[in-house]
Amino acid sequence: MKHQTLILLAAASLAGVPAARAGAVADWSLQAQNSIVGVARIFPGEAAVYMGIVHAAIYDAAVAVEGGYRPYHVVPVVPPGAALDAALATAAHRVLAGLFPAQQPALDEAYAHSLEGIPEGAAKTNGIAAGEAVGAGILDLRADDGLEDTVPYVQPPPGPGVYEPPAAATPPRAKLPLVRPLALG
Repeated sequence: MKHQTLILLAAASLAGVPAARAGAVADWSLQAQNSIVGVARIFPGEAAVYMGIVHAAIYDAAVAVEGGYRPYHVVPVVPPGAALDAALATAAHRVLAGLFPAQQPALDEAYAHSLEGIPEGAAKTNGIAAGEAVGAGILDLRADDGLEDTVPYVQPPPGPGVYEPPAAATPPRAKLPLVRPLALG
């Protein structure tokens, strides 16, 4: 866990997030991991794509508020002084809720908890607006990427080296070659 936290802090610093505020990055990264792998039970290969989508939103939210780096995709207009934690939490929440609508109540609870410690005012409102814009933009970008497609699978004849599923099911990773890579947007 300590090693994972150091990696998240390093990633946060690369995205222009001050180390003191990297908690929002770590919190929503863990929330994403729980939503994707724990609740939705997404196969690890596909889970990496979902995690990348969430982290693209977190990154763009950080760049929108703090500046200093080239955004991945979304460039909202953000007034100076916007609350970074509000932007990060909102972007991650928006993406996760869009990807996993059945988890909306649990995600809303985590989101409300994230916003509790941020003082009310223009900074919080502007941070939320920035996060909403980023989350919506990332979801729009990935809308037709093939990740949600159903891939027809025909079981090859049995033989040496041929995967034989225990039940009539598409084996894990069958659709990954057809998904638009995250880095190519």
